[in-house]
Amino acid sequence: MILSQLSETVLEREAENTHFPKWNTLCLLRSLHLPTLDGALLLPGTSKSHVEALVDKFSSLLGVTRLLVRSDGGREITDYYKGGNTLLLSQVVELTLSLLQSNRAVILLEPTNRFQNRLSVNFLASRRAGLVVEILGPGYDASDLNRAGVPPKYVIQGDAVNWLDYVTLSIADVKGTSNYFNETERRRLRLRNLGISILPNSGVDVKGNPELFAEEWLRSMGYDDLWQPWNFSLDLSQLQTWYDDAFLVSQFLTRHRHWEAFVLSWSRLADYRCVYWDIVEDGTKFAISSKPLLPQ
Repeated sequence: MILSQLSETVLEREAENTHFPKWNTLCLLRSLHLPTLDGALLLPGTSKSHVEALVDKFSSLLGVTRLLVRSDGGREITDYYKGGNTLLLSQVVELTLSLLQSNRAVILLEPTNRFQNRLSVNFLASRRAGLVVEILGPGYDASDLNRAGVPPKYVIQGDAVNWLDYVTLSIADVKGTSNYFNETERRRLRLRNLGISILPNSGVDVKGNPELFAEEWLRSMGYDDLWQPWNFSLDLSQLQTWYDDAFLVSQFLTRHRHWEAFVLSWSRLADYRCVYWDIVEDGTKFAISSKPLLPQ
């Protein structure tokens, strides 16, 4: 099943399901005509020959020799494979077969360079808290905000924004603040995420101290974005676009199920494309939620 080849009817049907939240919400984003990477889904039980055939078909369609691999286990209960890495096709097949055998679905996506993202954003839509936007700059990625505990560099809040009526945002509706968390420590947490999870899962043999190894590896590859000066200025038109997109999602969710909060993860990639990854709802992502979506 290839995302770009699905009809509107199939996209809407997939979007209404919650069996595989990453895939289902990717279909929802696509059905709403919001920017996503093209993707392909492989379900548990798929044979090796079918995996190889789909990898070949999808990579040929994109004209690439690498693919990004994510996995989807439905409502997550325990720790699971942390995907998002771009791998050679032979590695993609091997990893996909392993994940399928562990009863996880696999989502293949267009390849990206996660080490040179320009911007990583979590946009929280909350019935109680309005909107909260967390932002990290060059050299970080969405996994740092979502599961590595890296504090955002900037936070934008709009407590008075509700999700019943559409609004045109003004400066008076929101406030932006810089998070004066120690920048060296923020960078260290990113390097730790790289050294412990991302690089090993990319096939890199990490030796010695994971953080020091990650720094040396990035610098050797010319990926020095983490060490470059960066400042963010609030662009109201960009914030309005994020809000508009989230409002579309909120209207769909309101029609189909009860929701209290959801998060849209967004990236400006190394090649400056802007994409959404998926929609995280507490009730569909986790069987037992260990981290509430609402601000505490």
